[in-house]
Amino acid sequence: MGIQIKLDDVGNGYCDFLALQKLQATTIKIDKIFIDELDCNNKNTIVRSLVAFADKAEVEVVAEGVETIEQAECLLTMGIHYHQGFLYSKPQPFTKILKKYQSKNVI
Repeated sequence: MGIQIKLDDVGNGYCDFLALQKLQATTIKIDKIFIDELDCNNKNTIVRSLVAFADKAEVEVVAEGVETIEQAECLLTMGIHYHQGFLYSKPQPFTKILKKYQSKNVI
């Protein structure tokens, strides 16, 4: 049917490995709390474990709450290529985004 399941807030207690297994998620989104504490000079064991799990399970990983270039670079070195956060854009209505791209003839 082409349905994909994407689980939000992975790692914060609301989403556990049982949910990942039962729902057969195609994407996990790492909770902002882990990104806030991200430090590439430390081991970041939980984030690295989630990346390793996702790699084995062939699940896509998204990091939420990316606010600094340092966080983005650290995530890239860990193999997390999809980011969401204020570094890229503040939340805005879809209609505003649509108008922006329509004015540039992108859509």
